[in-house]
This record gives sequence, C-alpha cells and structure tokens, in this order.
Amino acid sequence: MSTSASKCPICAHTFSLILWKHTCQECKRTVCDNCAPKKVQPGGYSKKRRVCSECLDYTNALRAANSYSSKGVNDAVARNRRNDEQRERRAVRVGEGMHAMQIDDYHANSMAVSTLKDLPGKAQNREAAAEHSPKGSMNYLGTMEAHTTERKISNPVLEAALRRQNNNSHSNDADIANDKVRLINEIEMLCKSKGETTPFGLRASDEAKLRSYLKYLKEKYKARIGKNETEG
Repeated sequence: MSTSASKCPICAHTFSLILWKHTCQECKRTVCDNCAPKKVQPGGYSKKRRVCSECLDYTNALRAANSYSSKGVNDAVARNRRNDEQRERRAVRVGEGMHAMQIDDYHANSMAVSTLKDLPGKAQNREAAAEHSPKGSMNYLGTMEAHTTERKISNPVLEAALRRQNNNSHSNDADIANDKVRLINEIEMLCKSKGETTPFGLRASDEAKLRSYLKYLKEKYKARIGKNETEG
C-alpha cells in the first residue's frame, strides 16, 4: 500500500508529527505507531519484523489453531492404538478358547472310542468308533469352518454396509470442501466490506484455522463498532 496515506487503516487516526507511520512487513500497509509499536517475532520467522496488530493477531490465531489441531490428531492416534491393542487381546483370548475346546472334544471322542471297543459286536464297534473318532470330529469342524467362511464372503448385508460406509466417506469429503469454500468467501467479503486486505495464505489454511480467524474478525469488528459509538 502507498506510504502517502493520510490515515491509519486500523484506528483511522490521522498521521502527524507526533503520530508516526510505519509499513507493515506482512501486509505492506501503512499504519500508525500505535498499531505497530515495536518489532515483534511472529511464528515462523527467525528475525524480528515490524507487523501491524491485525497481522500479529492473525498469526497468533493460526498458531493456536495449529496447536489445537495437533492435539486432536495425537488424541485420535492414541485412541486408535488402544483400540488395536484391545482387538488383539480379544483375538488371542478367542483363539485360546477355541484351542481348549478342540482339546476337550478330542479327549471326549477318545474316551468314547475306548468304551465302544469293550462292547459286543465288532462291526458295530468299528462303525461307532469311526463316527466318534477324532478324525471325524476334525473333518466336521473343517467343513463347518469352510461353510462359515463362504457365508462371510458372500454376505450381502456386509457388502451393503461396506458400500454405505464408502459412500458416506465420499460425502463427508465433499461437505468439508464446500465448508472451506464458504468460510473463505465469507472472510473475503467481510474484509472487503471493511476496506481491508485479505490475509496472505488464507486459501492454504484448513477449515479449523478458517473458522478461528472468522470468529476473530467478527469479534474485532463488533468491538470496533462499540468503541466508535462510545466515542461519538
């Protein structure tokens, strides 16, 4: 912005010998000494820069939004890790239970075969032993497992649920993109209505940062209107 401006765009005070003007190194606007009093060091810069109060507030708001987003991601990762560990422990317990049941069935079938050997009628004994033998039991378990696997693979209810989940995921992504465009347009219109420049890097910000900055702008302009009414 040109350095020939006669008023500060933030406080609207007229520049004079006792009210110096400076150029904000972030938005390049000419502001008064009160709105850019000292050189500060915003986040992301290694050297101190003279920036106006609005750019400094925006930088602080982005930093707070980044901190909040990082905390949310870390909490979600920790919850997923705990859920994975719980699922692994449940799977181990189920596997141990199935193994114990197979061992009990094997011992029971062995005892039945031993008892049948002492009964009269060798042909009947052989048929009963073959029916109650561990081999027959294992074959039955294998057949049941194959049928269960086939039902799982061709389960239409499960397939429909997976399709709904995928459709919901795509719908959520579209909603997030639409919300971001709406927030950017609202911020740009608000800045334009107040005669201010849109902050640099606005479109690269995520939805959480945009919501935080929009809330900050509304509160700032609301406070400024109240101050002007009081002075008037």
